[in-house]
Amino acid sequence: MGPGPLLSHVDRHGLNAHGPDYLRAMATETSKQALAEVHLHAGKAKSVQRGHPWVFSGAIARLIVEEEPPAAGDWVRVVDHEGTFIGWGHWGTGSIAVRIVSREEDALPDVAWWAAKLKE
Repeated sequence: MGPGPLLSHVDRHGLNAHGPDYLRAMATETSKQALAEVHLHAGKAKSVQRGHPWVFSGAIARLIVEEEPPAAGDWVRVVDHEGTFIGWGHWGTGSIAVRIVSREEDALPDVAWWAAKLKE
């Protein structure tokens, strides 16, 4: 099974030296630098910035990964066309490419983050 049309925009230059095992969702230790980064087309960040939780596949200008594209459920960092942080989300394989979970740049949603949210 090939990467498909959405992943034709994958930029394979590395974000750091970690392997793809660090991309797994809900890893106990997640490195911000190891995550795939989703860059949106100009004008496509507005709905997400207003609070909409989904990023549609057509809004994605490029996907920067270290080695392999993210699997469904992997964490991704979403930025606008200028590189400004928008949110952390889970990668999807359909028309909803990312489901935004957090808009807190300094708080990567990992196991500890989820535990804290569940206690709220």
